[in-house]
Amino acid sequence: MHRDCVRPTLRRRSTADFGIHIHQKLNTDLVEDQLVSDPFVLICNRGHSLADQSEVRWAELGATDLITLGGASGNRLQVEAQLTAAALPPRGRFVVESTPTAIALVSAGVGAAILPAALTGATQRDDLVEIMLIEPEIYRTISLVRHRNVSLTPAAATLYEMLKIEISASSKSIKDLGGAA
Repeated sequence: MHRDCVRPTLRRRSTADFGIHIHQKLNTDLVEDQLVSDPFVLICNRGHSLADQSEVRWAELGATDLITLGGASGNRLQVEAQLTAAALPPRGRFVVESTPTAIALVSAGVGAAILPAALTGATQRDDLVEIMLIEPEIYRTISLVRHRNVSLTPAAATLYEMLKIEISASSKSIKDLGGAA
């Protein structure tokens, strides 16, 4: 469920037992359990001028044709805030609505994308490089969210606990292998 839908669905209609969303300021009537946190990285193809660096400062991105995610992305506001803090335009030269589109443009050499590390799949592709963004490092956190003081149905409680265990375990195994999650 998109982040803009989680709160209204849980809060107003009470039709959902719980939701999964990108961590943000939470209303006091909801409880959040953080599952996984992963850093934002710069994805570029191997021919890009930054491809040989292991890390890049946000402020050093001024000469880069950036590909950023648009309005439907729960990550957009966090990236735009950091670009603004680095005295850069808050939107990239290219704004797309999906991660696969951003990665396809990067692969074609159109520009470099700012994405959460766990979404990129760049480490699985020979033509792309994942570069840590620093000063500061910013993270995207995925969380489960539910009503405070409301018991989950037995089925929902089972699924909620399974998600907490499985996603947390997957995150740890990715980190153990040297990847970002």
